[in-house]
Amino acid sequence: MSIRVTELFDHHRTPAVILLVALAFAVSGAVWRAASPATWATTRHTGLAATESGLDASFAAAMIAHHQGAIDMARAELRGGRNEQLRRLAQEIIVTQQQEIAVMRLAITAGAQVPVRGQAPGPSAAASVAVSHRDRVYAAEQFSNTVSVTDPVDNKLLGVIRLGDPQPTNLSPLYRGQVLVHGLGFSPDHTMLAVVAIGTNSVSFIETLTNVVKHTTYVGRAPHEAFFTPDGSEV
Repeated sequence: MSIRVTELFDHHRTPAVILLVALAFAVSGAVWRAASPATWATTRHTGLAATESGLDASFAAAMIAHHQGAIDMARAELRGGRNEQLRRLAQEIIVTQQQEIAVMRLAITAGAQVPVRGQAPGPSAAASVAVSHRDRVYAAEQFSNTVSVTDPVDNKLLGVIRLGDPQPTNLSPLYRGQVLVHGLGFSPDHTMLAVVAIGTNSVSFIETLTNVVKHTTYVGRAPHEAFFTPDGSEV
């Protein structure tokens, strides 16, 4: 699922007619391609550069625009659609298409290396950066439903951010905290930490300067990990 950080309370309702028309067009296009494979093969690269060196950039530019269109239609479905199957599909489309856009943009940047998920930022040959007392290590603790903050230089526990309570307190029907605090994800500028709770289907946003929970939003079933988009506008 994609969360627009600056519009967590977006209540605008947009008709899903655009999405339905686009789906109908996609189906008709698939039928046409199946009936005319030769014609499709000769026309599918229309507008792309003929030279091999320019083909990569043209392909990426065309596909990024195509993916962005799919993201926009999926967002319209999430704002106004009522069909749960289509809404779940729209959520998956937003996540996967944004990831592919990021990969394509990195791939066409001169000398860029496409990162592997979890890889430390920067070139693999870059010198290591020494840790300091300004650095912090955040660890999600699934059974206590907390996030601990540690100074990595001397492994000193600096504090605990409580997002919920351990069992049996969290089994109460009146319990309002988070359950099964699990995945963590930093914003690109490291000012915000997204914390995923599997049991309560939630994402809590913690400001790293103050370690204060700024907002909690509830998403689809059993989220596990949180990843910000490169510009930090969505999770």
